[in-house]
Amino acid sequence: MKTKAKLITPAELAGSDASAPIWGDYTRHYLAEGDSWFTLAALPGGNLLQELKLEQTSLIVTTAYPGDTLTHMVEWRQNTAFVNLLSRPLFAWRWDAVLLSAGGNDLIDAALAAPGILAAPAIPSTNAEDYIDTEGYAKFETYLRRNFEALVTLRDDAASPNRDIPIVLHTYDFPTPRPASARLAGTVGALGPWLYTAFTEHNVPLAIWQALADALLKRLASILTTLNLPNVHVIETQGTLDRAAAGSAGDSGDWLNEIHPNLSGRRKLADKWAAVLDAL
Repeated sequence: MKTKAKLITPAELAGSDASAPIWGDYTRHYLAEGDSWFTLAALPGGNLLQELKLEQTSLIVTTAYPGDTLTHMVEWRQNTAFVNLLSRPLFAWRWDAVLLSAGGNDLIDAALAAPGILAAPAIPSTNAEDYIDTEGYAKFETYLRRNFEALVTLRDDAASPNRDIPIVLHTYDFPTPRPASARLAGTVGALGPWLYTAFTEHNVPLAIWQALADALLKRLASILTTLNLPNVHVIETQGTLDRAAAGSAGDSGDWLNEIHPNLSGRRKLADKWAAVLDAL
């Protein structure tokens, strides 16, 4: 019978919390890093990892936080906990795999940037691809690939006890560009909307918003599925979630807000993750 994975912070792993679980109580141990999809207490209701039900008892230690990007993941001065737990002698634990939610926030940042990956053509167009800047996107792709390579290099450092362990990441399903902001736990105010803002600022015609969002997410998936890095596995999730209604401002379909899945969405995605992790 499958059981829910236990999700904790690095502080709990270190034993600073009296309720910290004992490492030996679990058959498998995973180190998770990424954005708000993997973050504890970031969004109301929870995150994707909390919905994981696996065949073997599993402990997941997450160093993820909202807005995390690949640059932060591989920069130890920015993300000490992750790098310590993965590869630094005397600090690292031996993991069965690294679970990674990465690339989505980078895509959002690049879409919002000026210059970035979006640019209105000289003549307004009904072709979504015409609003993707060729040079900007080439730079974005190079940035992503180099950072994933850096992450693998970090894993395979000569002093690391986790050389060659699996890294498992995922593609992102198709969000609906809409005025649906996110509210993070313990904060005042809202974050986002993201694509809605980017498309408005770049004068993208409303009629092609969904087509452009789909094109961007498909391109991101293409990068992730062609990394060709050793023992890196990509879970294909596109087409898993029910889309949110265009123009909706809150929970809709399998989406809590513009870019985060709700409970039903997280459970569907967790099933995809479980199938892969159980097979490792």
